[in-house]
Amino acid sequence: MKKLIIHVLFFLSFTNHPVSGQVIGNSKAAIVLHPSANEEMPDSILVKVFNGIVESNLENIVLKKNATGDFLLYLPKNQPIIPFQITAFYDFEKRDIQSSDILYAEPADHLVITFKKNSNPKSSFMNLILDFSGPKSEKYKVLTLLNDRNRDFLSNQKKKNDLLKDDLKDSDFYKSTKFREFLNVLFEDIKVDLLKNNASIIENEALLGANISTFFKYELSSYNNFRYYINLLLDSFNSKEAKQLLSDFYFSKITFLRPISTDPLIKYSRNYKLSRSFDAMFEVKLKKLGNFYAFTDQYNEIKKMDNGALKECLLTQIFTYPLLSQYISDNSSRDSCLNEALKIVSMPELKEALRSQLLFSKGSKIYDFSFQDTSGNFVSLKSMVGKVFMIDFSFLGCSGCALFSEKFREKVHPEFINNPKFKILSVNTDNTREKWFKAIRSKKFSQEGAIELTTGNISWNHPMLKYYNANAFPFILLVNKDGKLISRITLLDIYVNSAGVAKMIRDSLTAI
Repeated sequence: MKKLIIHVLFFLSFTNHPVSGQVIGNSKAAIVLHPSANEEMPDSILVKVFNGIVESNLENIVLKKNATGDFLLYLPKNQPIIPFQITAFYDFEKRDIQSSDILYAEPADHLVITFKKNSNPKSSFMNLILDFSGPKSEKYKVLTLLNDRNRDFLSNQKKKNDLLKDDLKDSDFYKSTKFREFLNVLFEDIKVDLLKNNASIIENEALLGANISTFFKYELSSYNNFRYYINLLLDSFNSKEAKQLLSDFYFSKITFLRPISTDPLIKYSRNYKLSRSFDAMFEVKLKKLGNFYAFTDQYNEIKKMDNGALKECLLTQIFTYPLLSQYISDNSSRDSCLNEALKIVSMPELKEALRSQLLFSKGSKIYDFSFQDTSGNFVSLKSMVGKVFMIDFSFLGCSGCALFSEKFREKVHPEFINNPKFKILSVNTDNTREKWFKAIRSKKFSQEGAIELTTGNISWNHPMLKYYNANAFPFILLVNKDGKLISRITLLDIYVNSAGVAKMIRDSLTAI
């Protein structure tokens, strides 16, 4: 069940960013998005552009149809490789949304992308069907080939894993020859898959160019499938001996699979940087034989890396990317690690991202907010002094927001619901009063007794959200009686460590 939760949260972390941004008008387009003939037309298209080298620096571009029925996209030309992702909203309320794989543009790219809805989508949310034409289309076709091959591999491997379901019920199965054979075949299959992918890249190197060929070899590598399946097996066993066997096997093989690169373009990667960050997280988990650990353990795992540019990117990600905290149960060292990382990291863009994290240090002063309630009265930070409170930002239709609210209502709120010293400020970020009240009536995004507030028609552009660079929802802060931060709380926290969230509230109330 926990693995399913993590996968759901990972999906939501990509889908709950605000649907806002630049609307393309008459700018000369680098890419034309053309709907297939006689296919269902989406209500709108969102293009998520990964600007720069910081994970959270996203530009969300909303595209509108032009007179010919096409969607015109102009990408920024301030970096050599521009990762972007296309999402078509067919029916947002019903979550009928389809996305592409992450694509990689170069500044000179001009092409047509024909898209259509996948009528038989697989479990992956990246299921929008694309076709490419134009002088730069071969790069995108190779990308699609490798991603489709990876999906086929995962589908076939799932079938093999399913055959082990009954065997895994035997707590001693890890001792069997069959289990060891399974591990060896898994390793060999992934190795063959990697060789096929590299062969496809080399075969198309003349069309791709040397830079993209080098970039694709690590960015599109499917080596992380090895980590994924070892992790599934690790969570299937309870015995220390079984976990140690898996740990030994993983560390004896991973260096044969994981690509290592000193390519200067590595800082613009998306998949590879995230994969290496998840590697660090998982490898600490393996060394701890599946147990939770302290923030400093994962931080030090990254700090000992050799590649300076990659290390700086990953040191930044551990602070800015919530899903990398899945197994951290002790965050007491986070602030000291952050101060040290600020001395290690030299790239200005990364350093700025780390400085912004100082806002989330324990004891930092909360932004001096003021929001209107349902009666038209204003609730401010000053009015909350003397009370412990949680301020929770959400919007109608935000699945992650509803999941957080449900789990908080179930696991945490009952203990504090009748305590007058604890308050919940539920701030709706929709831009109309109608949506705000619809969200309240749904009872999906708030708690009993919460103070219902709104950002008004400025929505996600509210100064408090800008101050914290809040670009994913739910966005939640826990604040003490003096108006200072106790902790930021994430959707992952409430699923993995709800007891820890309750303890923070309890300890803060005791201090009043």
